[in-house]
Amino acid sequence: PVTIDKNNQLHAVLALQLSSEVFYSSISNNFKWKETGLGDTGETLLIGIDGFIRNVSRLSKENYQGYLKFLQSNNASAEILNLYELIQVNSLIQNSNTKAFEEASKGNKGSARYKNYLGEDVIGRYDPISFGGTKYVLVTEIELQEAFHGFESNKINTSTTATIIVIIIAIIFRCF
Repeated sequence: PVTIDKNNQLHAVLALQLSSEVFYSSISNNFKWKETGLGDTGETLLIGIDGFIRNVSRLSKENYQGYLKFLQSNNASAEILNLYELIQVNSLIQNSNTKAFEEASKGNKGSARYKNYLGEDVIGRYDPISFGGTKYVLVTEIELQEAFHGFESNKINTSTTATIIVIIIAIIFRCF
């Protein structure tokens, strides 16, 4: 809400309410993670200063049952399980107290390798942000294995190519 004062007297209050789906969609680029370069495991999270995710996470959006199993295997309370089953999103349910969150909460921005809220090794970028005086942490992360998949493939291809070239050179020199 925005208040409009004139001569220290309240004249009007302006309040806007956005659909949560519009809000979630805007943070996740319309839930098109793969098309926007985040592959199969990347996501962007808006985290409140209390450590809870304000948008819906990718696993919760793409795999309701998978996220429910994650909650169950991590001993979520019956209250949390019932709430998730009722609203079917994990906004304000899932805590994300990761290294990225801790660093951005201190006012730092940067990149790091850490375990995300799912316990997966990720590489992420974090930044403290604020809207109307309210502080948040913005994190974009992708699982490490996926992030470095191209590097590992190129490393193997380069090593294989180099080995073949050395063998060919050795054969050529042996023939002469």
